[in-house]
Amino acid sequence: MKKRKVTTSLLDTLLDDGTLTDGLKLKLNTMAEDAGVRSIVASYVISETDTAEYLIYNGELYESDGVKQVFAKEYKVTDLRKVIFRTYMEDDRLPDTDTINLLCDAYAAWLITKLRAELIYENSIVLDLDTGIFNYNGFKRFLTRLLKDEESLRTEFAVLYINLRGFKVVNRMYGYDRGTEIIAEFATEMSDKMRDGEMFCRTGGDSFCAVVKKDNLEHYIKMLEAYDVNLDGETVTIGTYIGICNIEKDDTSFTDIMEKVLDAFSVAKAHKNIKAFYYSEEERHKNLILAELERSMKKALEHGDFLVYYQPKVGLADNELVGAEALIRWRYEGRILTPAEFIPLFESNGFVCSTDFFMLEQVCRNIKRWQHEGKKLVRIAVNFSKQHLLNTDTADKIIDIVRKYDVPFNLIEIEFTETAYIAEYERLRETINQLKNNNITTAIDDFGTGYSSLNLLTDLNFDVLKIDREFLLGEYFAERNTMVMRNVVNLADALNMEVVVEGVETREQIEFISNMNCKIGQGMFFSEPIPTDRFENML
Repeated sequence: MKKRKVTTSLLDTLLDDGTLTDGLKLKLNTMAEDAGVRSIVASYVISETDTAEYLIYNGELYESDGVKQVFAKEYKVTDLRKVIFRTYMEDDRLPDTDTINLLCDAYAAWLITKLRAELIYENSIVLDLDTGIFNYNGFKRFLTRLLKDEESLRTEFAVLYINLRGFKVVNRMYGYDRGTEIIAEFATEMSDKMRDGEMFCRTGGDSFCAVVKKDNLEHYIKMLEAYDVNLDGETVTIGTYIGICNIEKDDTSFTDIMEKVLDAFSVAKAHKNIKAFYYSEEERHKNLILAELERSMKKALEHGDFLVYYQPKVGLADNELVGAEALIRWRYEGRILTPAEFIPLFESNGFVCSTDFFMLEQVCRNIKRWQHEGKKLVRIAVNFSKQHLLNTDTADKIIDIVRKYDVPFNLIEIEFTETAYIAEYERLRETINQLKNNNITTAIDDFGTGYSSLNLLTDLNFDVLKIDREFLLGEYFAERNTMVMRNVVNLADALNMEVVVEGVETREQIEFISNMNCKIGQGMFFSEPIPTDRFENML
């Protein structure tokens, strides 16, 4: 711990400061005038030898035992062991002893009050008052200093960004006061487990940052992955999302480190099966591309850069075109992007709702044109994201668009992905029933990829069951899986549901699904997704 010396000058500092009473100011002023004191220069020294309680280090006041909440203790005049005055006189007379002592005591009292006020302000900037640990400002100061250390020292550490999984549910169920208590308990426990040189902070809400030595990282991550709390007598385990960035030899910028660790965190949060994710340049490059796509998506919609491709559905008995699925493509910087490259982004930011309605409008517009041109008309399926189930008017909007283009309702099919059902079961039921009442076909898409349940077939009144291509690959040809698929198809047939098998690529697969009594196939064996003009030639 370094000793720090601070010098303050001018008697006016004392007399003008608001921490002294008017009576004491008057007495000081009178005594100073009587003593012929024109100004006072005071220097004070605080160090481990000068005071048992308080230290000044790099301009910041701390307790000598390292406790951060210094402002919780009171300052005392006796804590300042050395308050040394040099007086400047109008003549050679020295002030009397009483005057000197009073001035010294008054100055010390003023100085301590000033330091205490500054310290309270300082700690309010760097400490989180709910938990008593460092806040984001404190973390930034800590990490910025660490990044200035020698390469061999700073590269011993890794930076973590931590968020409690699903903590909003805890706040809703048990109240924000109890939620704050749990966060404080978590913060205290994790902070107490830090080793020398490490730190843990709360950046806000249920988010935290940590600086941990790399040789302690695996152990610390295990502690963070699951935290047990007692809620109304029941032990509940709260999980975390963790992004991690190792400090490398070229890392000297706080901003760069935070960008990296937040990139890693965004990956961890996007994949529920990943508890902790380490930053990588490859992942950063992907995120930069996604950020650019996100900046461009609204203009792309306005400028007509999203395109409709169609993948035919074919009757297995006669190889005739019986329908198609409309699939979105994005014309972006000279190439055509597939849905896998941008739909997950649109799902996460909600823009998928805009593109789904765009696709429906384009399909309706094309069907109306084909009708005028006398082409063969087949039912076209349009995918609708689970995000639409957050709104109560989705079915109304779909019906309004179809009616706007005066398209026969039975030529439109709306596909909902199976994974949407669990969270919004009742809303989906209402939407399906409303669409069916208007003669719009509804389909359950990708059946078999998520939490499949036969209840989805019996409880929700779908018209079409689309079986995912996974049933045609590898182990799905095994006897047990063949039996499962056969029974699902039979149940769908008994419920008067049309069955479509996706991902058909070989004649062997056609024979397999035909033996299952499936009548319609869709996949590369028949046709890849093709632009609108090529699909029109098939009508």
